[in-house]
Amino acid sequence: MESLAKLSGLSHAKKDHLIHSLWSIVGELRQEVSGLREQAHRLEIEKTSLQAQAAKNSSNSSKPPASEGLRKTRSLRKRGERPVGGVPGHKGSTLERSETPEHIVEHLPPPQCEACGTRLEPGEYQARQVFDLPQPVLEVTEHRAWQARCGCGHLQQGVFPDEVKAPVQYGARFKAAVVYLTQYHMLPAKRTGELLEALCGTHPSTGTVMNLIEQGRRRLEAPHRALAEALLRQPVVGADETGARVEGRLHWLHVLASESLSWLSVHPKRGLLAFEELGVLPRFRNILVHDGFKSYAKLECAHALCN
Repeated sequence: MESLAKLSGLSHAKKDHLIHSLWSIVGELRQEVSGLREQAHRLEIEKTSLQAQAAKNSSNSSKPPASEGLRKTRSLRKRGERPVGGVPGHKGSTLERSETPEHIVEHLPPPQCEACGTRLEPGEYQARQVFDLPQPVLEVTEHRAWQARCGCGHLQQGVFPDEVKAPVQYGARFKAAVVYLTQYHMLPAKRTGELLEALCGTHPSTGTVMNLIEQGRRRLEAPHRALAEALLRQPVVGADETGARVEGRLHWLHVLASESLSWLSVHPKRGLLAFEELGVLPRFRNILVHDGFKSYAKLECAHALCN
């Protein structure tokens, strides 16, 4: 480009030509800047979209867990905390010998001396003990209700126990195991049947598992009511509720607890309607500790707030 000193010596025609050239260059630069701005805007949108996709996982979107691959486990311990394992200098614990083993297996030496052939009698022995589970098999108990007819013609009948109602059925311990596995260890009904087949050789169907769970629920109704009545007599009771899914729908798990008792019940509602239908809190007159949820304020008891 011409310097300012040289520009002063240009004719008007040359100056006009230079101005037109510069004006053309400015127009091209304006178009280029406009294009770069549009490109930057598109890239910003794309970056935002990619960041949103990267933030999605199976817990906050419809992505299946399998799409995430195998995540590296992260320790929940903070740096500086005691590592996993025994404390240096702490005496560990192990199995203790049993003085009354259920089974004894004798391992005798050869009856004759391997050196000279003299007959040998067993002398001292060393003992090692193995702790193991017994072979889990179902035991079958047959109940027989006999009849006896008197010479006078009267017939008397033996009576089956109340819990023996069918020609063939599962016993109390088996039913308890089904409820324990499904309700405490949260095993699905199908896997519970598979586990029992592997351990005991019998495979209850999913329908049977569900029926046994229902039987367990009915047997707990009376203790559940008794527990609620006992909580009404406690001087201080804590109350809370937390959301839970029942058949895919939001329900509320209501909890009442004292120093030694805990009572739980599920209801579709969270507030006063649930309190009334569950029937415990409206009758409580002592100190109720809660988080300040507004429905608690309508209860006729002494109130204490937790954090």
